[in-house]
Amino acid sequence: MTDTLIVMAPGALMSPQDFAAAGFDTDLALHWPQAALIPASIDVNQLDVDACVATLHDQVLAIAAAHPGHRLVLGGISLGAAVSLQYARRYPAQVHGLCLLAPYPGSRITTQAIRAAGGPGRWRLSEAQAHDAEFLLWQWMIAGHGELPLYLGYGENDRFADGQGLMVEAMPGAIRHVIAGDHDWPTWQCLWQDFVARRPFVAPATTLRKAH
Repeated sequence: MTDTLIVMAPGALMSPQDFAAAGFDTDLALHWPQAALIPASIDVNQLDVDACVATLHDQVLAIAAAHPGHRLVLGGISLGAAVSLQYARRYPAQVHGLCLLAPYPGSRITTQAIRAAGGPGRWRLSEAQAHDAEFLLWQWMIAGHGELPLYLGYGENDRFADGQGLMVEAMPGAIRHVIAGDHDWPTWQCLWQDFVARRPFVAPATTLRKAH
């Protein structure tokens, strides 16, 4: 019986169908048969975070209505993972856990500012940064992200690995999994296989609730 829904957001130049083509459904059925994968239909290519979060919110509302009582794990690949983080920041009560595969950590301007300040532990949001969604997300991650459990995996040769390492510093409680690999599907497939084999966030259950 399915009790967990994993909503995964695609990254740039990806489609929701790519998850099935990469075997994500098959791996999930093999290792975590109580969970179901629901690819999100969002377009991250426009780099409009607000629009992506709004679209994802509509889909989560529909999923909650269709599957009352199920846990919701939200996640994604690259930019899709970044959108999922932004969603969790804005609607934390709707999310039971996060699966972040090779998450986009933000622009170099953002990550360099945090590193220049001495890292996540020393950086503080400035007045100029307070209107930037990326910096607001970093502030949320550093503040403890509401004790939301999360999985963060990436390849050690990922082009965003430096920023992803900063994300690990910002969220030391995350399940971290770094493997040999790049920013590509073979790496994401291996990370997904590790995630579903672990079956994290299974208990205690936090069920979907209506968003406001």
